Amino acid sequence: MPASPPPGIVKTLNGIAKVREVLRSVFRSRYRRSIREVAICVGPNPHRFVHAYKIPVSICDAEDSHDESCGSPCSELSDVEKRRINRQLFLAFPPEEARHAGQRMFVFLRGYDNLVGEDIEESDIFFHDDKCSLVEFDHEGCSARMTESADDVFRWMRVVPFIVHGKI
Repeated sequence: MPASPPPGIVKTLNGIAKVREVLRSVFRSRYRRSIREVAICVGPNPHRFVHAYKIPVSICDAEDSHDESCGSPCSELSDVEKRRINRQLFLAFPPEEARHAGQRMFVFLRGYDNLVGEDIEESDIFFHDDKCSLVEFDHEGCSARMTESADDVFRWMRVVPFIVHGKI
């Protein structure tokens, strides 16, 4: 009989699953086009983070595109894209820096207020440039670029579930 994973790891994995479900439902909702950015913050609480990754989001649905992938914004990332993102995150933030007691990972979305719901709440987060790493990637096959209107229309919102660093 296989040994069960340590309770700390189970707690971390449960947090990851909850955050993933919230993000999946948001990106599949009718408000997905309002999302402009995702931020992943690591620290003891959502207002005192040590590191932050900001990932610009551009959901393409250009109907006049001749590119066969354009217009299917919810398609899965390819394995190459997933590896590229993981590599960028790993290089920007080595894992040994995250291994402190009390570290948590919080996810923020920048978009319209319509995203606020049971698992997403408004936030007055402020990102310091010295603690932020910008992670950008292009989804294969998508050639459209989004133009953004006035910045004051969009708000930062926090995904309520968060991830706790589990002890191994």
